[in-house]
Amino acid sequence: MSKKKSYMNRKQVLNEGIISYTLDKIYKFFYLNPALRKSKKLNKSISKLNKSVVEFETTVNAELKSYGSKERVKIKPYTAKDLLSGKR
Repeated sequence: MSKKKSYMNRKQVLNEGIISYTLDKIYKFFYLNPALRKSKKLNKSISKLNKSVVEFETTVNAELKSYGSKERVKIKPYTAKDLLSGKR
């Protein structure tokens, strides 16, 4: 039996994007996300988002109560970690 031949050229590994993809992930994980999590501007925006969510919850719950429903809406507050998970 003949062995299967690999057509992947070892010199082409850098051109295939394996290294650049890995470096990009490392950069985002260790440098970009922690810097953004500590950003005052980002945290202020997230707190505004959470206030809007609370206002939305109270409005929806008031409407549900006026219809006679006993169900209530509860949305968890957002954090920087939720928004900057790095998943695409």
